[in-house]
Amino acid sequence: MTIAAKDDGGRSESGGWPAGSSEIRALLRAHPWQSTPLGPIQSWSHTLRAAVDLTLDSPVAAVLLWGSDYIQIYNDLWITVHAVRHPRALGQRTHDCFPELLNVLDPVYQRVWRGEGVVMQDTSLPVLRQGNLENAWWNVVYTPIRGESGAVEGIFC
Repeated sequence: MTIAAKDDGGRSESGGWPAGSSEIRALLRAHPWQSTPLGPIQSWSHTLRAAVDLTLDSPVAAVLLWGSDYIQIYNDLWITVHAVRHPRALGQRTHDCFPELLNVLDPVYQRVWRGEGVVMQDTSLPVLRQGNLENAWWNVVYTPIRGESGAVEGIFC
């Protein structure tokens, strides 16, 4: 996978943020964000934009869960995690995308939302893949992302 350098002032060939030509970057620019709780991409806060850049630039599979609705924004490496749910998972509530994980992950999200980082190592979680529920092993770090006021506004995974 090639990641485009940001030497064009944060602009891409199509003239928008986020810069770069990866699949997810193009989908982010084209997504109808105004129909999500995040609102139009042009109105996103500096904190949200910085968190998105962090997610997109991560060298490992990463997903950002933003706001109390846990709206998903993920990098190209996370596409394999979503499998058949991609690309509709982009901009979707994580609870709607992974209902099979709600009981397990909601307590984790609540801890992070209170400002606590959480590490899950060698954790088996049921995941729906290709129509079948199967156990998959995960190592995930959940980190709170704080806004300018100091309040948690999102979760970086």
